[in-house]
Amino acid sequence: MGKGYISKPIGFLLLGLSVGAVLTILALSVLYAQEKRKNEVNSIDETGVEMTTKPYSTSETSNNSEPWDKYRLPDSLSPEYYNVTLWPRLVTDKHGMYIFTGKSGVAIKCVKETNLIIMHSNKLNFTLTSEMHHAKLMGLGGTSAPAILKTWFKTETQFMVIHLKEKLQVGKSYWLYTEFRGELSDDLGGFYRSEYVENGVKKVVATTQMQPTSARKTFPCFDEPSLKAVFHLTLIHPPGTVALANGMELDLMMQQQVQSAFEADAFVSSHPLSSREYDVNTPDQINMLFDEITYSKGAAILRMLSEFLTEPVFAKGLHNYLKEYAYSNTVYTDLWEKLQDVVDADSSIQLPASIKEIMNRWILQMGFPVVTIDTQTGRISQQHFLIDPEAADSIMTSDYNYEWFVPITWMKSGSNMGHHWLLTKTASYESMKTDTDWVLANLNVTGFYRVNYDSHNWERLFTQLTSDHKVISVLNRGQIIDDAFNLARAKLINVTLALRTTKYLSEEKEYIPWEAAIRNMDYFFLMFERSEVYGPLQTYMRRKVQPLFDHFKVITSNWTQKPPRYTDQHNQLNVISMACKTGVKGCSELTRMWYRQWMKKPDSNPIPPNLKQMVYCNAIAAGGVEEWNFGWKMFKNSTIAAEADKLLFGLSCTKETWLLNRYLEYTTDPNLIRKQDVIFAIVYVAGNVIGQPLAWDFVRANWEYIIKDYETRSSFDRLIHGITKTFSTEFELQKLQRFKEEIAASSFDTESYAIEQAIEQTKANFKWVSENKGHVMNWLIEQSV
Repeated sequence: MGKGYISKPIGFLLLGLSVGAVLTILALSVLYAQEKRKNEVNSIDETGVEMTTKPYSTSETSNNSEPWDKYRLPDSLSPEYYNVTLWPRLVTDKHGMYIFTGKSGVAIKCVKETNLIIMHSNKLNFTLTSEMHHAKLMGLGGTSAPAILKTWFKTETQFMVIHLKEKLQVGKSYWLYTEFRGELSDDLGGFYRSEYVENGVKKVVATTQMQPTSARKTFPCFDEPSLKAVFHLTLIHPPGTVALANGMELDLMMQQQVQSAFEADAFVSSHPLSSREYDVNTPDQINMLFDEITYSKGAAILRMLSEFLTEPVFAKGLHNYLKEYAYSNTVYTDLWEKLQDVVDADSSIQLPASIKEIMNRWILQMGFPVVTIDTQTGRISQQHFLIDPEAADSIMTSDYNYEWFVPITWMKSGSNMGHHWLLTKTASYESMKTDTDWVLANLNVTGFYRVNYDSHNWERLFTQLTSDHKVISVLNRGQIIDDAFNLARAKLINVTLALRTTKYLSEEKEYIPWEAAIRNMDYFFLMFERSEVYGPLQTYMRRKVQPLFDHFKVITSNWTQKPPRYTDQHNQLNVISMACKTGVKGCSELTRMWYRQWMKKPDSNPIPPNLKQMVYCNAIAAGGVEEWNFGWKMFKNSTIAAEADKLLFGLSCTKETWLLNRYLEYTTDPNLIRKQDVIFAIVYVAGNVIGQPLAWDFVRANWEYIIKDYETRSSFDRLIHGITKTFSTEFELQKLQRFKEEIAASSFDTESYAIEQAIEQTKANFKWVSENKGHVMNWLIEQSV
C-alpha cells in the first residue's frame, strides 16, 4: 500500500474496505452467536417439507449443558467451502406468500472427534430425505460417512442438530447436503423482499442483509466469523430480471465520523470499542456492537494511530497485517504486533510506550478524554469526558481507570509546535505556558479527545477569530465551536462562552465551521423551540446567517448556478436551511418558487439536487394540503430510492396536524409506506415540533406492530432516539420511564441500551435547560442591543 490512504484535506478518507475490516476486528474480536426466539417444533406439511412450529421435546434437549443449548458453535468441525443455490419467487404462491427455495452443500472437516453436527438455521423449512432426516451426509476423498440417527432443531439457539450413529474421524472431510424453503418476507433480514412502484406497476426485488446474524435465515451454515469458508453461489432468476452482487461500501468522511463518535461515546451507557468474549453471546448483544462506536469511533481511533505513527508506517504495518492474515481470523493484538514490527525497524519513530500499551487504553475502555490546558501555569490534565458528569457514579469500572496515553499536537499563535504525549492524569509542560500567545491543541482534530483551556486562552482565541479567523485552519475552527458547546453541556465551561464561538460567523464562509455551529445550535433550537427563548435565538442566528445567504446568492448568480466547490454545495444547503428557519427575507419565497415550478411541470424538477430535501420540507411547511398531496403523489411515483427518501422527509414538515396524523397512519399500511421506510417516516414526523407529540402517541399506541418485523436493534435505537431527542421536562422523563416499564412487560425482548440512553439524555436535557435557560436568554438579549 502506498500513500494516499489517509489524505489531509477535510475528507480524511480512511483506507476503504481494508479499514472496514479492521474496524470489525477491533469491535468483534468476540463472537457471533444465535438469536433467542420463541420455541417451535416440527410438523410435516403436505409437501414433505418439515415445518418448525413448536418446541422439540426430547430428554436430550432438557439439559442446558448440552452443546445445542449454548450460543457458541462447538469447535469440533470447520467448514471448507459451500455450494449454495437459491431461487427466489417474485410472485406469490397459492398461499399468498413470497418464498424462496434453496439447495446447499458444505464440505466440513472434522477437527475433534464428535458424533454431532451442529450448525445454524433460523426460520428455514427443510425437505425430508427418504430416511426422514433433514440432511444427507457423505464422505469425501474415500471416507465413509456414519449414518444419521436423528435430526432436530433447537430454535432458542437457532441450531440444526444432526446426531450420528458413529463419530466423525479427525482430519477427514464430509459433505452435508440440504434442501430447504424460506419465506421471502419483508422483515429486512436474511433473504428478504423489497417492493417499489414503477409506472404504476408494483415491482418486487429479492435482496439480502446477512450482517450480523441473518445468513442462517438464508441457508444452513456455520454462522460465526471464525468459521470462514469459500462460497460458490448460484442464483436462479426469471428472464428479464437482473442478479447483482456487491461488497461493502464505506463512507468514512472523518469530520462526520469523529463527531458521530464523540456524540455516542460521551454517555455512561456507551461501551468499549472491543469487548470481552464472554460479554457477547446473544444476537441482541452482537447487534449492539454494530453501532456508531464500532464504525465511527473505530475510524477515528485508527486515524489517530496513523497520525502519530506517520502515514507510511501505518500503511506498511496494515499492509503486512492484511497480507499475513488474509482469509484468516485475527484479534486486535495481531494488528498491534504488525504495526510494532514496523515501528521497531524505523528509528525515526519514537513512542512513549508500545503500540499495545497505547492503543489498549483507547479500545478496551469506553469513552474518551477532555484535555485541559492552562496556559497560565503550563499544567495539562485529562479527565473522562461525560456529557452528564453527574452520572459518573454509575459508570462501569475500567482496568485503566479512564486514563489515556494522549498524543497532543499543538500550535502557538499559528506556529506548529509538534507532538507532546500526556501519559498521566496531570503533567506540566513549560512550553505551553504563555501570557500573550494563543495555544491551540489537537491540530486538524486527528486525536480522539476534546480540548479545554483556561479563560485567558479562550479570550485570545476569540480575538484571533474576530480579527482574522483564517489563521486557524478550517478543521480547527469547527473544532473550537464543537468542543466549546459540548464542554458547556458537560458543565466544564459557561454556556455563554460556547455561544461566543459563534460571534465571528458573520465573516465565516466555510462549510465545516458552519456545520459545527448549526449542529450545536440545533440543540438550542430543540430545547427552546417551545419557550420564550426561541424568538431571540432566531433573531441572533438570522443576523449571523444573513451575510452567508447574500454571499451564496451572488456566487450562484441569484440561485441559478451550482456553487463551484464541493464543500460550498454542502454549505449552500446549510445556509438556506438556517435562513428559512430563522426567517431571512427571501428564503421561504425561494423554496416555494422552486416547488411551485415543479408542481406546474411534474416531469421537470427545477430544484437543485443537493437542495431537494430542504426545499421540499420548507415548501410543504409553508403550504397546505395541495403542496402535501403533490409531494405524496411524487413520493409514490418515485423509482429512485434517494428521491423517495427526500420526499418522505419533506412530507413530515407540514404544519397541519391532521396531515401529520394521516401520514403516521399511512405507516401501518405497507402498500402506502414500505416497512423499511416506516421508522424513518415516524422519526421525521417526530422532528417536527408539531408532529413530535403526535409521533410519541402513535408509537405508544402501535408499539408492537411497528417493531415486530425488525430483525436488528439499530432500527429500534433509531426510533427511540428520534422520538425522544427533544424531551427535556420532568413530565417527559416520567413518560419515558413508563414506556420503559411497558416494553419490559411486553413480549418484545431487547437488550438494547437505547431506552436507557434516552432516559439519560432526557435527564441531561432537563438539567441543561433548568441551568442555562436564563443565561442564554440574557446573553441573546445583550447581543440584540
